[in-house]
Amino acid sequence: GRDDEMYRFPGPFNPAQLHMLFNQGYQLAVAEGVGPAVAPPALLGAGPAGLGGFGVAAAPPLALPGFAGSPVPDAAAPAALPQLPLAALHPPAAGGVAGAGGLAALAAALNAAPGSEQARSSMQSDARVLSVKYDAEGKRNRDFKSAVQECAESGFDDWLLRGPRTVFFVMNFLCNFGFPLAWHTKWRNETRLPADSRDVQLHELICKVVQIALVYDQLDITNLCSFELLCRELQIIEERHSEKFVGKEGDFDDFRLLTQLDQTMYCMSPKLKEFLAGELSKEASVLKERRKAREERALTRKPPKKGGKGEAE
Repeated sequence: GRDDEMYRFPGPFNPAQLHMLFNQGYQLAVAEGVGPAVAPPALLGAGPAGLGGFGVAAAPPLALPGFAGSPVPDAAAPAALPQLPLAALHPPAAGGVAGAGGLAALAAALNAAPGSEQARSSMQSDARVLSVKYDAEGKRNRDFKSAVQECAESGFDDWLLRGPRTVFFVMNFLCNFGFPLAWHTKWRNETRLPADSRDVQLHELICKVVQIALVYDQLDITNLCSFELLCRELQIIEERHSEKFVGKEGDFDDFRLLTQLDQTMYCMSPKLKEFLAGELSKEASVLKERRKAREERALTRKPPKKGGKGEAE
């Protein structure tokens, strides 16, 4: 179909305006040194048929300061600029098949055909984003579970945070309940905390941010240091109220311990818990050594003699 139908433009585009936009963009690309070196002069002054086959008179070259043909003089302007072929603007003949059209023609002109290794590497160079999905109404939307399955944690030499990366654990845990806000509702019911509690409000906010980031923004949050911080805060909140998930004491609790599945009852990564325990142990050892040092210094100081000025050294 036509490009305006394929890409859901609000209406049929004006070929003359499109010609002007491509001409301006191509001149800017050449000025930046990213355009093709040679292109046939098939766009500007397209002949009696006008632009493509639309029957619109070819628009004159767009005058820009610093370019050849511009009303503003510039000694550094190139003598002539190669022109971008826009075979994509030629509609197919009746009953025929369109040739190289749409993005394919632009990619070919820029020596980066769709599906090529160059194009794929360009799209996949940013590990922080996922492929964009749309719903039936054309709005950005995707299932939370499918977004989690597409995420792939990448290693970074300059990762800012110490300790294990836990975003992937948190996402998989939330998948067990459908989506993050569903888990928040269950967690609040289990903990029976008041709605105005700071931990409840922050827990809900973090769940909402994680859900929007994957479902709407479609980000690979496993490679975002900011989301590692958010997910750690979520786990700290749940660890703070973890006693609410322990059953009542007695035979039932013993039975539960013997028969429960091998999975955490609340969102807390075992690796993060182990890391925190190690850090707290190190901190306790440091505090203990400092206390010993203070006590030893206090013992070396002899108390002054009663009624005198103290013992002479």
